[in-house]
Amino acid sequence: MKLMRVDSNKSVDTECQRIEIQVGDAVITLEESHGQLVVHGDDDDLMISCGSRNSFTILTSKN
Repeated sequence: MKLMRVDSNKSVDTECQRIEIQVGDAVITLEESHGQLVVHGDDDDLMISCGSRNSFTILTSKN
């Protein structure tokens, strides 16, 4: 499994080890570990909802 950061403004894909996403005051980290996608939140109020195909939604209670 490879994590790819996609920049739609530049049409560039970059392979990376981890991706950090700022959601309000919370930071969510995505990284690959032994072929699995691992999601870390910076608090206990983190919910992941799997969607269709390769999509998922991450919700946090921080704003």
